[in-house]
Amino acid sequence: MANDKMRIDAFLSEFGKSMIQAQAQINAEVLEHPVGFEGLQTGIAISETEIDLKMVFDEDSSGVNIRPVSAGEARLADLNPGVLSGLRARLVAVPNEEIRPPVRKPSDIREQVLSRPDITRLQDVFGELQVEPTYVGAARRWIVDVKEPRGQTLRSIQISDTE
Repeated sequence: MANDKMRIDAFLSEFGKSMIQAQAQINAEVLEHPVGFEGLQTGIAISETEIDLKMVFDEDSSGVNIRPVSAGEARLADLNPGVLSGLRARLVAVPNEEIRPPVRKPSDIREQVLSRPDITRLQDVFGELQVEPTYVGAARRWIVDVKEPRGQTLRSIQISDTE
């Protein structure tokens, strides 16, 4: 496959299909041989997966293509190392359930974060901090980025919506 080109969108689609196929195999195995799998919730057994691939990007009239690079090619300097790129894809599976609106308000989350001792100390050092809460309905959590005045993220915090 080292010399085969593939459209990047097709590659990511196939990667996603592989994840679904792996999940189906896990489910089938649990049904056939339940011993050792007690308590495994097979509907979301694979909740997150990541792939890291070294490749060469190529663009033509059909779109952006990728050509994976084998370890042998890279080691033998068959390629100029400057043309190598990396692709890291992360797929996250979320249970198929209704997304609920948040119970708490963003202002409540900001207030809670700003009252934390570690954040108070950061505010003493950097001055007024930017607190950016984002609600993730599927997880019923808030992801909160705390940034210094120039915009650099100092902390990323997860807070349950029910706290």
